[in-house]
Amino acid sequence: MAASNHHHGQLHGHHHVHQHTPERLEQPERVRELNPTATLERLNFGPNEVLCDIGAGSGLFTLAAARISPQVVYALDINPSMLKAIAEKAEAEGLHHIELRQVIDDLLPAPDHAADLALVATVLHEIPEKPPFIAEIRRLLKPSGRLAVIEFHAAVTPMGPPVSERLGREEVTALMTSQGFTPQDQFDLGRNLYCLVFSPPPAATSV
Repeated sequence: MAASNHHHGQLHGHHHVHQHTPERLEQPERVRELNPTATLERLNFGPNEVLCDIGAGSGLFTLAAARISPQVVYALDINPSMLKAIAEKAEAEGLHHIELRQVIDDLLPAPDHAADLALVATVLHEIPEKPPFIAEIRRLLKPSGRLAVIEFHAAVTPMGPPVSERLGREEVTALMTSQGFTPQDQFDLGRNLYCLVFSPPPAATSV
């Protein structure tokens, strides 16, 4: 399989990174700092909105979004065991509006212009080919939508990958603006993580 198959941030085949498990993704410090419900509120995610959680992992944001909004929530992940874990939690909570989609290759399995908010949490630094990935995000976002990128500070912090593998704010901002996105907002989630918010290019420029 192509290396691009492993482009999911929570679980992939690079030998130098730990194989993430649902348990690993729900370490108390990680959950506390990501603080999914508060972060979604900070991103102005509301009850009329559709979330696309790209690299959903164990579903922290997927489930939080499904509690906020009765609209469909798309949970995309390369790893079927992660999707199964989300399905079990959603069933236990009676949340039946989550669409679980397995990512194959570089295509993100969500419809065109479906999402008000696309979330890429601790995923982007592990994507080998970033422009096609970003083009896919642009495709699935509504023209009025927004993209939130959560990444690790580009410095030594208590949690996260080696500094050499991290993407700092400036790097992410330069990458996204080179793909036509416009910075909208930024905030720290804590000692380890930050969030950048972008609006997609005007619809007129997409074919």
